[in-house]
Amino acid sequence: MCCCANVYSQDNTNEYVFEGDSINSAVAVLSQDEQISITDSKFIPDPNKAVLYSIIPGLGQIYNKKYWKLPIVYGGFIGCAYAITWNHKTYKDYKNAYRDILDDDPSTNSWQNYGSNEEILTPILKRRRDSFRRYRDLSCFIAVGLYAVCMVDAYVDAHLFEFDISQDLSLKLDPVMFDKTQHNDRAFGLQCSFSF
Repeated sequence: MCCCANVYSQDNTNEYVFEGDSINSAVAVLSQDEQISITDSKFIPDPNKAVLYSIIPGLGQIYNKKYWKLPIVYGGFIGCAYAITWNHKTYKDYKNAYRDILDDDPSTNSWQNYGSNEEILTPILKRRRDSFRRYRDLSCFIAVGLYAVCMVDAYVDAHLFEFDISQDLSLKLDPVMFDKTQHNDRAFGLQCSFSF
């Protein structure tokens, strides 16, 4: 609903008289020759800008004014960064221990932090090294996936910004009369309409 309000200047001073119930659009009359149209613009996000802003994680959500998503976005990225660094550090420790246990140099003994029996410890160190490398790589893939999901979320959220989510999901039944049918001259029935 858009009501017009007229704004009149009294003797070219700064005092104005407003007429109308609500002001969504106003016409300001400064003089008889000049008219300035002032409109109240409603924010509608552009999906392409939302994706462009999403290059920096969380900025697309800020552009769409969905501030409640920021803790989820940044929490996910912080969790992924922690998983990547912890798995990489542990992978490097097991890799060095496995490399040290395979060489014949007695001065490299970092593998002794994990036990003393070389024969039992060699396959265990190899298995753990491979596992933590896989966990590190998986954490990197999850971080890239989270980045892509944030960009898609900003794009879809901008598209659905004006989507009607009102509670009016109603069914309306109306009686209707048909003039001519195959067997009778008149028929009665119900017309069904959905509001969503």
